[in-house]
Parts: sequence; C-alpha cells; structure tokens
Amino acid sequence: MQNTIHSVQTTLQVHFRNGDVYNIPMRDPNQQGLDNYCTAVSVKEQLYSNNNNNVVGNITSSILSITVQSKDGLLISSNTNSIYYGYMDNTAYIEVNVTGEDNVNTYLGRYFVDAWENGTKASDANTVNISAVSLIGRIKNISLRKLRLQRNLTVKDFIKSVVDKLNSGLPSYMQVLYRDQDLNIFDVTGYNWQLWYNNIDRDSFENIINNIAQNTLTNLWIDRNRYLKADWLLDDTQEQPVSTISGSVNVLDYGTNLADTSNASGVEVTYIDNVSYEDKELANIEGYPLTAGVNELDSIKLNSSKISNISTIEIINDSGTSKCVSFFNYKDSIDFKIISTANTNANIKIWGTVIKEIENTKTLYKDNNHKSDVVSINNNILRKELIDMYTTGLLGLISISNSSIYMEGFINPQVKIGDLVTVSGTKLGINGNYKVIGVELKLGTNYRCKLNLLKTFEEEEQE
Repeated sequence: MQNTIHSVQTTLQVHFRNGDVYNIPMRDPNQQGLDNYCTAVSVKEQLYSNNNNNVVGNITSSILSITVQSKDGLLISSNTNSIYYGYMDNTAYIEVNVTGEDNVNTYLGRYFVDAWENGTKASDANTVNISAVSLIGRIKNISLRKLRLQRNLTVKDFIKSVVDKLNSGLPSYMQVLYRDQDLNIFDVTGYNWQLWYNNIDRDSFENIINNIAQNTLTNLWIDRNRYLKADWLLDDTQEQPVSTISGSVNVLDYGTNLADTSNASGVEVTYIDNVSYEDKELANIEGYPLTAGVNELDSIKLNSSKISNISTIEIINDSGTSKCVSFFNYKDSIDFKIISTANTNANIKIWGTVIKEIENTKTLYKDNNHKSDVVSINNNILRKELIDMYTTGLLGLISISNSSIYMEGFINPQVKIGDLVTVSGTKLGINGNYKVIGVELKLGTNYRCKLNLLKTFEEEEQE
C-alpha cells in the first residue's frame, strides 16, 4: 500500500427504490456546465463510541454527509417535476468509491439515507444536504428476542446464528455477510469460548454485539463490504501493520486523546462462578377468559428471568377442553397460543427450570499501593475459566501510556478501521503500532484523512 495520497477522485452512486441509479459528480472548481454536482463529501467511520467503563463495545454507525447543488431541481426532493420525485427519502442508499493517484480504487461502503433536505432560504434554494448511515445504523435496533439459544454454544456459533436470524427478515441489499475466516479468532486462541447461554440480552442487534465485544475484549463491526468482522485485542502482537503514518512525511497534525479508562487504578470483574438448576412453578393464572378457537396470550409475566426451559403448561377449564399449541419465552415473560373448544374460564399453570447463579469478583490493580477508581465490568457471558485471561488483558489495555491518539494528513484511504498501522511522531514521542478505531475522510479538492488510533499492546524495547 502506498503510504501517501494527496488527492482522490470521488464517485457517488445513488440507488433509488424504483431501481434507478444516479451518479452525482464531484465538481472541480474550474469545471463548468454541470446542473447537479457535489460540493462537499465527508465520511466518518468509527468502531465504537467512547465509554468510561471499557475500551471496546458501544458500536456506532459510520456517517456519510453530502452537500449537492441541483441547479435544474433534479435532486430537490420537493420538486414534483423531477423523475426521482417520491424516491429521494430514506429508502435510497448511496455507494461511495474513491481513487487516489496510486490508481487504486477503494470502495468506502454502502450508506442508507437518513435525511434528504432541501435549502430553506432563497440563497440556498438549489442546495441539498444528504446524510446517510452505514448498515449497522439501519439495523442496530432490530430485536432478536425470538432467537432460540442452545446450551454449550460457542461465541462463533452464536454470532453466526444471530446474523442468520437477522438476515431472514432483511432484503438482500441490506443483509450482513460473514465468513468463517473472519470469526475464527474464537477457535484458534487456545481458549474454549463457550457462553453462559441464558445471559445474552437479545432486545436488539446492537445489544448483542456490544455485550459480546465488551465481555470478550473483541472489536465487532460491519466493514465497508458489509462483512461482519471480529478482532480480538489480546492477539494484536501477531498482526502486521498495513501502512506507516509519519509526522515528517504524510501527517499535517497529530496529538493525543484522553483515554476514558486511563485514569482508573485497576479493573474489577464480576462473573458467574457456578450455576445450579431448580424445577419450579413459574406462573399460576386463575380464571383467565378463553374464547372458542385460537387465543393468543402475549407478555404473560413469569416469576423469574433466569429460565432455561419451560417443561409444562397446564390448562384446567370450567368447560370444554383447551391445549397450548405453541409458546415462546424471553426473560421474565412468555407468549403462547391456546386453542379452546368453548368459551370458558381457565386456570393456567406454567412450570420450568430456573438457573441460580453464584457470582464472584476478581480485582486487579496497576499498582497495589495505589487503589482508587476501577473499571467495573459485569461479565455474565464468559465462563470462569476465561476470567483470569480477560481480567489480566483488560488491565493491560488500560495501563498503556499514550494509548489514544489521532493523525491527520495525506493518508491512504485504503486504511480502514481494524487495521494496524505504524506511527511515528517524534515531537510528541509517539511511536509504535496502533489499531485504527476511527477514519474521517474529507473528499473533494482538498482531500484529508484523519485516523483515530488505539495502542493495544506495549512493544518490547529494541537493544
């Protein structure tokens, strides 16, 4: 990869829901005769938003921002004479490509329109501002609560089952892709990555990704090509840098960021030490009115949120007969369907298996003579045989000096989040290998690339 790129050619392709595709050109300041053209384009990619309690997780969407001049009104969403009228809304998506002076095309991804806004005064009547989000921004709030879990499930198999379930309800152009090779870190690290299967919050796709990321020290994200990627932070010493970022060559500005966890004196991890199982009554509903035919009972409250199995649903009618034909339980509620032969009142009893968890805590400090605020994590996903590795690794991550920095300049747009780069900044004494956790691109005539970087391991001094 060529380290330094001074300028790029940008291609923006808008896909409308009727199947039409329109290319918005990026106008050169000296170019004339264009009726529709971009005057500004920016892309901001992030692995996660900062958190006072961890160095991973809190997945966030990448953002595309475009400013367009539409002199003929073709891209003015309120223009009823435009052939795209009624399609310039959040059903459209935009694909972005750039080519540098190295003649390498870089696909920056597919962005789903959030807002397509026209100018609000006479002086900007031809101006259009479009904001769009990456795939995670469009799908992150989708609930997966009806995903069935299994015992003895590994992290890798769970992630694959989550994506399969998610994709079953999405059109093809919005589906998340995955490859075994991108998730194999959970197979080759030498650890048995089994989950406590009942403790995955499945209220949204975002919750699932955040919980796994935070509780395994693994960056999880959807890349520019819509592939789900996993990067375990504790094996970064085995990676090779893809580019060199130097204050004396291709960087105009650089500095340090305040790491949210840098002031903590240690880490405190609460985990599940042991579990036991108890069969018990979960609900007793008296005098529930059933009608002849199909009855759907939704969100019936149970007396526990730690249920591993529903074993029996008993229905006793005042008259006629009834039977439960299907049910689904999640946390402390259950939905089920009952077929009854008559209008009747019924007593409904539900039995099942409840898990009792015994918790323990492991605490480590940077310096045992200095104990103050700690990073507190409730890790209810990993089994206890992995907690020592997790706690030691987390302490190591928050103990690295100059761990969070930024570099801005003529950096190759091929550099992407998740990459490892070599950094040289002699004025601030910043040197070594850093993980890319954010990329901000200003496209057009004044190209700039800003990287947000995180050091995930201390390098050995060379003698």
